[in-house]
Amino acid sequence: MRALAALLAQSLLYPDRQNTGARTAFWVLKSLVALAVILYVGDRISDQPASVWTAARLGVWTRPGWIAAAALLLLPNLGLEALKWQTLMRRYYPDIRLGEAIQAVLAGMATGIFTPNRVGEYVGRMLYLHPGNRTEAGVYTFINRYAQLMPTLTGGAIALVWLIQTYGVFPGVSAGRLQGLAILTIVLSGVAGLTSLLVGYWFRHNQETDSRWHRIFTALGHLDVSLSLVALALSTLRYGVFSAQYVLLLYAFGYGGPLPLALACVGLVFLIKTGIPSISLAELGIRESVALAVMVPLGLSVPVVLGATFVLYLLNLALPALIGVGFVYRIRAEWPRSL
Repeated sequence: MRALAALLAQSLLYPDRQNTGARTAFWVLKSLVALAVILYVGDRISDQPASVWTAARLGVWTRPGWIAAAALLLLPNLGLEALKWQTLMRRYYPDIRLGEAIQAVLAGMATGIFTPNRVGEYVGRMLYLHPGNRTEAGVYTFINRYAQLMPTLTGGAIALVWLIQTYGVFPGVSAGRLQGLAILTIVLSGVAGLTSLLVGYWFRHNQETDSRWHRIFTALGHLDVSLSLVALALSTLRYGVFSAQYVLLLYAFGYGGPLPLALACVGLVFLIKTGIPSISLAELGIRESVALAVMVPLGLSVPVVLGATFVLYLLNLALPALIGVGFVYRIRAEWPRSL
């Protein structure tokens, strides 16, 4: 084991000195990561209660068309995420292709499944790129995720306002306070977006910085309005896609209420889930708890909520992570010397 660790350290820290043993050690590490993804995802899925599996089977047999439609939306969901990341990466990797971006996204989903709030996706995506500008790639990968947060906050806040005005939800809490919270969420979302642009502007015009942070500051300085708007537009489209997936699955599992209510419930679930730190392996349980707390008081049945949430997890997290296992083997070992 000590020899394996030494070989692995050599492959990571001194890529120019790699030998067959070092490359083998890194291959073994990637194999362990791949195996762990498969085992943990399998354990997480098999650990679901019988009620969830009953609801899933009912939806598959009674409304397979709805589930098929939601499954097909996985392609634009991943495609929009990859296109957004590719657009941001082109600042430093102008030759990156969409196919490579899709592979990096899938590899990141596999490596991120073990980490809080899936921060391991940063490492997976960065190591998938050629060395040289990975520091800047990390900065823009963070911006990529930050852009996705904006429509989630705004959509959830709008959903909350609509639910209050239409249904007067959440007994014991005044509508005025909830509306104030929703408005505050929208305002903070706008302020956060404006702040990112101002930070980028400041760094573009103030390059006298500590050399250790110079590359990070320079990358932030290259964040202009047009690039930010493109990232925000693609994030908004993607938010619409995975919201539509959730709504389709609600109908697949027997929801028969109005479409606006389903959309509002989905928006509020995503908003609340965003504010809860989690590890992807435990995320399914958190999603189920949040979805039940939001949707059941509004008249949705427990089997409908559990079945839809479970299948959404399978489509958008478990399945891409398992597919990404194959691309983990294409992660490069040149780290951290060649950032």
